[in-house]
Amino acid sequence: MFFKLQNKNKLSSVATIGSVAFILGFSACTKPTSPPDVIVPAASVFRGADDTCPDGIAAFTKNLYTPILRQNCVECHDENGAGPPHSTADVNASYALIKTYVDFAQIDKSRIVSRVKSQHWLNYNPKATGTTVDLMTAALQNWFDQGEKSCPNSTTPQSSMTLVPTNLPVYPDDHFMTLTWKLDSLGSAFVGSQFSVDMQMFVAASSTTPAAYRLKQPRFASMKPGVKIGGIQLYLNQKLQVTSNAWATINAEIGGHIAAAKATGDDVFTTAPILSPRHVILLQDQPTGDSLSVAFTGLQFTTAPTCKSLATFQAKILPVIQQNSCVICHSLASQNAIGAGQFLNFAVADDVACALARERSDFVHPANSVFFLLGFTEALDHPPAINLPASFTQDWANWVKSEIAP
Repeated sequence: MFFKLQNKNKLSSVATIGSVAFILGFSACTKPTSPPDVIVPAASVFRGADDTCPDGIAAFTKNLYTPILRQNCVECHDENGAGPPHSTADVNASYALIKTYVDFAQIDKSRIVSRVKSQHWLNYNPKATGTTVDLMTAALQNWFDQGEKSCPNSTTPQSSMTLVPTNLPVYPDDHFMTLTWKLDSLGSAFVGSQFSVDMQMFVAASSTTPAAYRLKQPRFASMKPGVKIGGIQLYLNQKLQVTSNAWATINAEIGGHIAAAKATGDDVFTTAPILSPRHVILLQDQPTGDSLSVAFTGLQFTTAPTCKSLATFQAKILPVIQQNSCVICHSLASQNAIGAGQFLNFAVADDVACALARERSDFVHPANSVFFLLGFTEALDHPPAINLPASFTQDWANWVKSEIAP
Protein backbone atom coordinates (compact mmCIF):
# COMPACT_ATOMS: atom_id res chain seq x y z
CA MET A 1 0.00 0.00 0.00
CA PHE A 2 2.57 2.52 1.03
CA PHE A 3 5.91 2.56 -0.74
CA LYS A 4 8.94 0.78 -2.06
CA LEU A 5 12.13 1.76 -0.33
CA GLN A 6 14.46 1.65 -3.31
CA ASN A 7 12.03 2.73 -6.02
CA LYS A 8 13.70 5.19 -8.38
CA ASN A 9 10.66 6.02 -10.46
CA LYS A 10 8.28 8.75 -11.33
CA LEU A 11 7.80 12.38 -10.86
CA SER A 12 4.44 13.45 -9.51
CA SER A 13 3.48 16.76 -7.92
CA VAL A 14 5.55 19.92 -8.17
CA ALA A 15 5.40 22.89 -5.83
CA THR A 16 7.37 25.93 -6.93
CA ILE A 17 9.12 28.17 -4.41
CA GLY A 18 10.68 31.11 -6.22
CA SER A 19 12.44 29.55 -9.20
CA VAL A 20 13.16 26.27 -7.43
CA ALA A 21 10.91 23.27 -8.02
CA PHE A 22 10.33 20.91 -5.12
CA ILE A 23 9.34 17.45 -6.24
CA LEU A 24 7.28 14.85 -4.46
CA GLY A 25 6.92 11.48 -6.11
CA PHE A 26 7.10 7.70 -5.71
CA SER A 27 5.89 4.67 -7.60
CA ALA A 28 4.60 1.67 -5.70
CA CYS A 29 5.25 -1.37 -7.82
CA THR A 30 8.31 -1.06 -10.04
CA LYS A 31 11.98 -1.74 -9.47
CA PRO A 32 14.22 -0.29 -12.20
CA THR A 33 17.95 -0.52 -12.18
CA SER A 34 20.21 2.35 -11.19
CA PRO A 35 23.82 3.41 -11.82
CA PRO A 36 26.56 2.17 -9.46
CA ASP A 37 26.25 3.41 -5.91
CA VAL A 38 28.78 5.69 -4.27
CA ILE A 39 29.99 4.74 -0.79
CA VAL A 40 32.17 7.11 1.21
CA PRO A 41 33.67 7.03 4.70
CA ALA A 42 32.65 9.69 7.19
CA ALA A 43 34.06 12.14 9.67
CA SER A 44 32.88 15.47 10.98
CA VAL A 45 33.33 18.22 8.42
CA PHE A 46 33.98 21.95 8.23
CA ARG A 47 30.58 23.65 8.15
CA GLY A 48 31.64 27.05 6.85
CA ALA A 49 31.70 30.56 8.27
CA ASP A 50 27.92 30.76 8.61
CA ASP A 51 28.07 28.24 11.43
CA THR A 52 30.75 29.88 13.58
CA CYS A 53 29.94 30.62 17.21
CA PRO A 54 31.47 33.68 18.95
CA ASP A 55 31.70 32.05 22.39
CA GLY A 56 33.22 28.92 20.89
CA ILE A 57 35.76 30.87 18.84
CA ALA A 58 36.79 32.94 21.87
CA ALA A 59 37.38 29.83 23.99
CA PHE A 60 39.12 28.09 21.08
CA THR A 61 41.45 31.05 20.55
CA LYS A 62 42.37 31.29 24.22
CA ASN A 63 42.87 27.61 24.98
CA LEU A 64 43.97 25.89 21.79
CA TYR A 65 44.60 28.18 18.84
CA THR A 66 47.05 30.68 20.35
CA PRO A 67 49.01 28.51 22.84
CA ILE A 68 49.21 25.26 20.86
CA LEU A 69 48.20 25.38 17.20
CA ARG A 70 49.92 28.63 16.26
CA GLN A 71 52.93 27.78 18.39
CA ASN A 72 53.52 24.18 17.36
CA CYS A 73 51.61 23.28 14.20
CA VAL A 74 52.07 26.01 11.59
CA GLU A 75 55.07 24.36 9.92
CA CYS A 76 52.80 21.73 8.38
CA HIS A 77 49.29 23.04 9.02
CA ASP A 78 49.43 26.67 7.89
CA GLU A 79 47.68 27.85 4.74
CA ASN A 80 50.19 26.32 2.32
CA GLY A 81 51.49 23.57 4.54
CA ALA A 82 51.69 19.89 3.72
CA GLY A 83 48.89 18.95 6.11
CA PRO A 84 45.28 20.05 6.60
CA PRO A 85 45.19 23.84 7.23
CA HIS A 86 43.81 23.80 10.76
CA SER A 87 46.35 26.24 12.19
CA THR A 88 46.21 29.13 9.75
CA ALA A 89 46.23 32.86 10.44
CA ASP A 90 42.47 32.81 9.79
CA VAL A 91 41.16 31.88 13.23
CA ASN A 92 37.61 31.28 11.96
CA ALA A 93 38.76 28.82 9.31
CA SER A 94 41.05 27.08 11.80
CA TYR A 95 38.22 26.85 14.33
CA ALA A 96 35.83 25.32 11.82
CA LEU A 97 38.33 22.78 10.53
CA ILE A 98 39.81 21.69 13.87
CA LYS A 99 36.29 20.90 15.11
CA THR A 100 36.27 18.04 12.62
CA TYR A 101 39.03 16.43 14.69
CA VAL A 102 37.23 16.72 18.02
CA ASP A 103 34.52 14.66 19.69
CA PHE A 104 33.34 16.80 22.58
CA ALA A 105 31.27 13.93 23.97
CA GLN A 106 34.44 11.85 24.49
CA ILE A 107 37.40 14.19 24.20
CA ASP A 108 40.04 11.57 24.97
CA LYS A 109 38.96 9.64 21.87
CA SER A 110 39.16 12.66 19.56
CA ARG A 111 41.17 12.27 16.39
CA ILE A 112 43.42 15.19 17.29
CA VAL A 113 44.29 13.52 20.60
CA SER A 114 45.22 10.31 18.80
CA ARG A 115 47.45 12.33 16.46
CA VAL A 116 49.22 13.89 19.44
CA LYS A 117 49.54 10.49 21.10
CA SER A 118 51.29 9.09 18.01
CA GLN A 119 53.55 12.16 17.76
CA HIS A 120 52.89 12.17 14.05
CA TRP A 121 55.04 15.28 13.52
CA LEU A 122 58.21 13.24 14.05
CA ASN A 123 57.59 11.55 10.71
CA TYR A 124 58.09 14.92 9.03
CA ASN A 125 60.47 16.78 11.32
CA PRO A 126 62.38 14.78 13.95
CA LYS A 127 63.31 18.03 15.70
CA ALA A 128 59.72 19.22 16.16
CA THR A 129 58.51 19.31 19.77
CA GLY A 130 54.75 19.19 19.25
CA THR A 131 52.68 19.00 22.42
CA THR A 132 51.55 16.42 24.96
CA VAL A 133 48.36 14.43 25.33
CA ASP A 134 47.67 16.01 28.71
CA LEU A 135 48.06 19.54 27.38
CA MET A 136 45.91 18.82 24.33
CA THR A 137 43.18 17.11 26.35
CA ALA A 138 43.07 19.97 28.86
CA ALA A 139 42.97 22.55 26.06
CA LEU A 140 40.04 20.80 24.39
CA GLN A 141 38.12 20.46 27.66
CA ASN A 142 38.67 24.12 28.52
CA TRP A 143 37.62 25.13 25.03
CA PHE A 144 34.36 23.26 25.53
CA ASP A 145 33.72 24.36 29.12
CA GLN A 146 34.52 28.03 28.52
CA GLY A 147 32.42 28.58 25.41
CA GLU A 148 31.92 25.75 22.93
CA LYS A 149 29.25 24.06 25.01
CA SER A 150 26.94 27.00 24.28
CA CYS A 151 27.30 26.53 20.51
CA PRO A 152 24.37 24.77 18.82
CA ASN A 153 26.58 22.83 16.39
CA SER A 154 29.22 21.62 18.83
CA THR A 155 27.64 18.21 19.18
CA THR A 156 25.89 17.91 15.81
CA PRO A 157 27.47 14.98 13.99
CA GLN A 158 28.15 15.68 10.34
CA SER A 159 29.46 13.37 7.67
CA SER A 160 32.53 13.88 5.55
CA MET A 161 32.21 15.64 2.25
CA THR A 162 32.03 13.55 -0.90
CA LEU A 163 32.30 14.82 -4.44
CA VAL A 164 29.01 14.89 -6.27
CA PRO A 165 29.35 12.19 -8.95
CA THR A 166 29.88 13.51 -12.46
CA ASN A 167 27.76 10.74 -13.95
CA LEU A 168 24.51 11.45 -12.12
CA PRO A 169 21.38 10.42 -14.01
CA VAL A 170 19.79 13.48 -15.59
CA TYR A 171 16.07 14.29 -15.43
CA PRO A 172 13.79 13.38 -17.22
CA ASP A 173 15.60 10.07 -16.85
CA ASP A 174 13.81 8.62 -13.83
CA HIS A 175 16.84 6.89 -12.33
CA PHE A 176 18.83 8.04 -9.31
CA MET A 177 22.28 7.24 -7.99
CA THR A 178 22.53 6.11 -4.37
CA LEU A 179 25.16 7.77 -2.17
CA THR A 180 25.98 6.03 1.11
CA TRP A 181 28.07 7.34 3.98
CA LYS A 182 29.59 4.89 6.45
CA LEU A 183 29.58 6.75 9.77
CA ASP A 184 31.97 4.71 11.94
CA SER A 185 34.54 7.49 12.24
CA LEU A 186 32.05 9.90 13.82
CA GLY A 187 32.72 8.16 17.15
CA SER A 188 32.22 4.87 18.92
CA ALA A 189 28.45 5.38 19.14
CA PHE A 190 28.27 5.46 15.32
CA VAL A 191 30.22 2.29 14.60
CA GLY A 192 28.04 0.17 12.32
CA SER A 193 25.86 3.08 11.20
CA GLN A 194 25.22 4.21 7.62
CA PHE A 195 23.23 6.92 5.88
CA SER A 196 21.97 6.78 2.32
CA VAL A 197 20.27 9.13 -0.12
CA ASP A 198 19.31 8.98 -3.81
CA MET A 199 20.45 11.76 -6.14
CA GLN A 200 20.08 12.93 -9.74
CA MET A 201 20.86 16.01 -11.81
CA PHE A 202 17.50 17.76 -11.94
CA VAL A 203 18.10 20.92 -14.00
CA ALA A 204 20.95 21.73 -16.33
CA ALA A 205 22.49 25.18 -16.19
CA SER A 206 21.25 27.76 -18.69
CA SER A 207 21.96 31.40 -19.41
CA THR A 208 19.27 32.41 -16.92
CA THR A 209 19.12 29.64 -14.30
CA PRO A 210 21.70 27.62 -12.36
CA ALA A 211 21.89 23.85 -12.45
CA ALA A 212 20.22 21.93 -9.63
CA TYR A 213 20.37 18.52 -7.98
CA ARG A 214 17.41 16.54 -6.69
CA LEU A 215 17.71 14.24 -3.68
CA LYS A 216 15.19 11.83 -2.19
CA GLN A 217 14.69 8.90 0.16
CA PRO A 218 16.97 9.65 3.15
CA ARG A 219 17.59 6.42 5.07
CA PHE A 220 19.55 5.65 8.24
CA ALA A 221 20.60 2.17 9.33
CA SER A 222 22.59 1.14 12.39
CA MET A 223 23.80 -1.86 14.36
CA LYS A 224 22.31 -0.15 17.41
CA PRO A 225 18.79 -1.34 18.31
CA GLY A 226 17.14 2.06 17.97
CA VAL A 227 17.76 5.57 16.64
CA LYS A 228 16.01 8.91 17.15
CA ILE A 229 16.55 11.57 14.48
CA GLY A 230 15.23 15.10 14.83
CA GLY A 231 16.33 16.39 11.45
CA ILE A 232 18.76 16.18 8.55
CA GLN A 233 20.65 19.08 6.98
CA LEU A 234 22.50 18.92 3.66
CA TYR A 235 25.66 20.95 3.11
CA LEU A 236 26.90 21.68 -0.39
CA ASN A 237 30.51 22.85 -0.32
CA GLN A 238 30.23 23.40 3.44
CA LYS A 239 27.22 25.70 3.07
CA LEU A 240 23.52 25.40 3.79
CA GLN A 241 21.01 26.60 1.23
CA VAL A 242 17.82 28.21 2.48
CA THR A 243 15.75 26.13 0.08
CA SER A 244 17.19 22.79 1.25
CA ASN A 245 15.38 22.38 4.57
CA ALA A 246 12.74 19.80 3.60
CA TRP A 247 14.35 17.25 5.94
CA ALA A 248 15.16 19.66 8.76
CA THR A 249 12.33 18.36 10.97
CA ILE A 250 11.83 14.61 10.65
CA ASN A 251 11.22 13.64 14.28
CA ALA A 252 11.50 9.90 13.70
CA GLU A 253 12.19 6.92 15.96
CA ILE A 254 13.39 3.88 14.04
CA GLY A 255 15.00 0.52 14.58
CA GLY A 256 18.61 -0.10 13.65
CA HIS A 257 17.93 -2.59 10.82
CA ILE A 258 21.52 -3.58 10.03
CA ALA A 259 21.60 -6.54 12.42
CA ALA A 260 18.43 -7.98 10.88
CA ALA A 261 19.71 -7.36 7.35
CA LYS A 262 22.95 -9.20 8.10
CA ALA A 263 21.01 -12.14 9.50
CA THR A 264 18.99 -12.46 6.29
CA GLY A 265 21.66 -11.39 3.84
CA ASP A 266 19.60 -8.41 2.69
CA ASP A 267 20.92 -4.97 1.85
CA VAL A 268 21.10 -2.93 5.06
CA PHE A 269 18.60 -0.39 3.68
CA THR A 270 16.06 -2.93 2.50
CA THR A 271 13.80 -2.52 5.51
CA ALA A 272 15.12 0.78 6.88
CA PRO A 273 12.28 3.28 6.47
CA ILE A 274 12.45 6.35 4.29
CA LEU A 275 12.73 9.23 6.76
CA SER A 276 10.92 11.79 4.63
CA PRO A 277 8.70 11.58 1.54
CA ARG A 278 9.86 15.01 0.42
CA HIS A 279 12.52 15.76 -2.15
CA VAL A 280 15.32 18.27 -1.65
CA ILE A 281 16.56 20.60 -4.38
CA LEU A 282 20.12 21.91 -4.14
CA LEU A 283 21.33 24.59 -6.54
CA GLN A 284 24.67 23.69 -8.06
CA ASP A 285 27.33 25.79 -6.36
CA GLN A 286 30.12 25.48 -8.91
CA PRO A 287 30.32 24.02 -12.43
CA THR A 288 32.43 21.06 -11.31
CA GLY A 289 33.64 19.66 -8.02
CA ASP A 290 30.65 20.26 -5.74
CA SER A 291 30.94 18.32 -2.46
CA LEU A 292 28.06 17.05 -0.36
CA SER A 293 27.84 16.26 3.34
CA VAL A 294 24.99 15.54 5.73
CA ALA A 295 24.41 16.56 9.35
CA PHE A 296 22.05 15.02 11.90
CA THR A 297 20.26 17.07 14.53
CA GLY A 298 18.72 15.58 17.64
CA LEU A 299 20.27 12.19 16.93
CA GLN A 300 20.32 9.66 19.77
CA PHE A 301 20.93 5.93 19.89
CA THR A 302 18.26 4.20 21.95
CA THR A 303 16.76 0.88 22.86
CA ALA A 304 14.64 -0.80 20.22
CA PRO A 305 11.45 1.21 19.64
CA THR A 306 8.21 -0.59 20.42
CA CYS A 307 4.56 0.11 19.77
CA LYS A 308 3.17 1.70 22.95
CA SER A 309 -0.46 2.15 21.93
CA LEU A 310 -1.26 -1.14 20.23
CA ALA A 311 -4.93 -1.05 21.23
CA THR A 312 -5.40 2.36 19.58
CA PHE A 313 -3.56 1.18 16.49
CA GLN A 314 -5.77 -1.91 16.28
CA ALA A 315 -8.92 0.13 16.72
CA LYS A 316 -8.20 3.14 14.48
CA ILE A 317 -5.31 2.49 12.07
CA LEU A 318 -5.15 -1.20 11.30
CA PRO A 319 -8.78 -1.43 10.08
CA VAL A 320 -8.03 1.23 7.45
CA ILE A 321 -4.96 -0.71 6.28
CA GLN A 322 -7.12 -3.82 6.02
CA GLN A 323 -10.05 -2.09 4.32
CA ASN A 324 -7.77 -0.76 1.62
CA SER A 325 -6.26 -4.21 0.99
CA CYS A 326 -2.71 -3.00 1.48
CA VAL A 327 -1.55 -6.58 1.83
CA ILE A 328 -2.25 -7.15 -1.88
CA CYS A 329 1.02 -5.38 -2.65
CA HIS A 330 2.63 -5.48 0.75
CA SER A 331 3.19 -9.13 1.53
CA LEU A 332 6.04 -11.46 0.69
CA ALA A 333 3.62 -13.65 -1.24
CA SER A 334 2.25 -10.80 -3.36
CA GLN A 335 2.14 -11.36 -7.11
CA ASN A 336 0.84 -7.85 -7.83
CA ALA A 337 4.00 -5.91 -7.06
CA ILE A 338 7.67 -6.44 -7.71
CA GLY A 339 9.04 -6.93 -4.24
CA ALA A 340 6.84 -4.40 -2.45
CA GLY A 341 6.39 -6.76 0.48
CA GLN A 342 10.13 -7.08 0.86
CA PHE A 343 10.31 -3.43 1.90
CA LEU A 344 7.04 -3.10 3.79
CA ASN A 345 5.26 -6.33 4.67
CA PHE A 346 1.78 -6.14 6.22
CA ALA A 347 1.24 -9.89 6.36
CA VAL A 348 2.50 -9.76 9.95
CA ALA A 349 1.20 -9.75 13.51
CA ASP A 350 -0.60 -6.62 14.69
CA ASP A 351 2.23 -5.48 16.95
CA VAL A 352 4.72 -5.74 14.06
CA ALA A 353 2.43 -3.75 11.76
CA CYS A 354 2.11 -1.17 14.52
CA ALA A 355 5.90 -0.92 14.77
CA LEU A 356 6.18 -0.49 10.99
CA ALA A 357 3.74 2.42 11.08
CA ARG A 358 5.49 3.90 14.11
CA GLU A 359 8.87 3.96 12.35
CA ARG A 360 7.32 5.97 9.55
CA SER A 361 5.76 8.61 11.81
CA ASP A 362 6.66 12.22 12.53
CA PHE A 363 6.06 12.58 16.27
CA VAL A 364 5.89 16.37 16.24
CA HIS A 365 3.93 16.87 13.02
CA PRO A 366 1.86 13.70 12.44
CA ALA A 367 0.47 15.00 9.13
CA ASN A 368 4.05 15.02 7.77
CA SER A 369 4.53 11.32 8.52
CA VAL A 370 5.89 9.23 5.67
CA PHE A 371 3.32 6.52 6.40
CA PHE A 372 0.40 8.95 6.33
CA LEU A 373 1.47 10.97 3.27
CA LEU A 374 2.43 8.01 1.11
CA GLY A 375 -0.44 5.76 2.04
CA PHE A 376 -3.46 7.98 2.55
CA THR A 377 -3.17 11.18 0.54
CA GLU A 378 -3.07 11.93 -3.15
CA ALA A 379 -0.02 14.17 -2.84
CA LEU A 380 2.31 11.41 -3.99
CA ASP A 381 2.40 8.91 -6.80
CA HIS A 382 0.95 6.00 -4.87
CA PRO A 383 -2.46 4.40 -5.38
CA PRO A 384 -4.77 6.54 -3.23
CA ALA A 385 -6.78 5.11 -0.37
CA ILE A 386 -10.33 4.21 -1.34
CA ASN A 387 -12.01 3.41 1.94
CA LEU A 388 -10.90 6.26 4.16
CA PRO A 389 -13.02 7.32 7.15
CA ALA A 390 -13.63 11.05 7.49
CA SER A 391 -12.07 10.88 10.95
CA PHE A 392 -8.87 9.19 9.82
CA THR A 393 -6.63 12.27 9.71
CA GLN A 394 -7.48 13.03 13.33
CA ASP A 395 -7.34 9.35 14.29
CA TRP A 396 -3.85 9.16 12.85
CA ALA A 397 -2.69 12.27 14.71
CA ASN A 398 -4.17 10.99 17.95
CA TRP A 399 -2.45 7.63 17.61
CA VAL A 400 0.94 9.18 16.81
CA LYS A 401 0.68 11.47 19.81
CA SER A 402 -0.32 8.57 22.04
CA GLU A 403 2.90 6.79 21.05
CA ILE A 404 5.00 9.43 22.80
CA ALA A 405 2.64 10.27 25.65
CA PRO A 406 4.12 9.72 29.15
